[in-house]
Amino acid sequence: MRRMLVILIVIVLASGALSASEKALLFRFKGIGVDEELIDAVTLIFQGALEQGGKYLPVTAYEVLGDVECCEVSCAVILAREAGLEKAITGSLTRLGGKIITQVQLIDADTEEIVFSDDGVSLTEDDLDVVLKRLATSLTKGKKMESTAEVGMITEQEFEEVRRRESYFSKGLRVGYLWPFSSMGGAERLLVLDFAYQYDTRDFFLSGRSGLRWGGDLDEDHGRAVDVVLLDAKIGRYFNGGDFSPFVSAGIGIHWVKAEERIEVERGRFEENEDSGTGLALIAGGGFTAFKTYNFQFQLDIDYFIILEKLDVGGYPKGIIFTFCIRKGQKRD
Repeated sequence: MRRMLVILIVIVLASGALSASEKALLFRFKGIGVDEELIDAVTLIFQGALEQGGKYLPVTAYEVLGDVECCEVSCAVILAREAGLEKAITGSLTRLGGKIITQVQLIDADTEEIVFSDDGVSLTEDDLDVVLKRLATSLTKGKKMESTAEVGMITEQEFEEVRRRESYFSKGLRVGYLWPFSSMGGAERLLVLDFAYQYDTRDFFLSGRSGLRWGGDLDEDHGRAVDVVLLDAKIGRYFNGGDFSPFVSAGIGIHWVKAEERIEVERGRFEENEDSGTGLALIAGGGFTAFKTYNFQFQLDIDYFIILEKLDVGGYPKGIIFTFCIRKGQKRD
């Protein structure tokens, strides 16, 4: 007798929960770049996930209207009214490159408005069931998918985004050349050797460098210069989140610079002058980074610089720097 009473209570509670659910007309998902079997599977998985949410009881359009398809608000409103339901749910599945984008929307047939809309991205078909369950939860709660994450319900796409938001630290030696604009004693070209370190996020980076630039010949170039980089700090912006990305950057630094010049004052007689000083440097430029998400990176930089320390032999040192570097690094928590 007691067992029968328990079963009766369970049945009553279950029927009460079902009756409390609002019926919604669920249309078969529309697919772009995916096969029909996957569309049917996605529709079925989303239907089951929505039923478990308890707020909406999905009624498939095929059950009440036959073989109809709809993904637009206008037709969803008409068909929901025809079926005698106040809500309609449409969805789409789009393959874009290697990604699959799933989008769902809840439509009010009375007001003809979209009550809720959300989308999710999966990098593989294996992630689709997770995305669909998350979208069903979001639709049930009326909150966007990123705010309804649960343990064990994170997609590979979201894991990749979190991974890229972590800072990545790398370091290495930069080598290249500096071409002054006749402002460093007349030296034509300086060799560049810098120690560089960089912190990367998905879209931005912060880099620093210290090093030495030297070159020229008083006999041949009529100029010689040394530039000691105490510290340069730059902030850069990547143009994309992939492994191969161009970037722009700008920064400031502190430099000690010394320049010597050799001037012919009369035929066969030369005069040598020199000056040195420490000043603030302004830097702006761009470049290209390869293998950005690996534990090593190749980077090429082209920068314009000017040192705000006027020398008696050439004025304000300025020029173009071309450097490249292979850096090795690791993730930072």
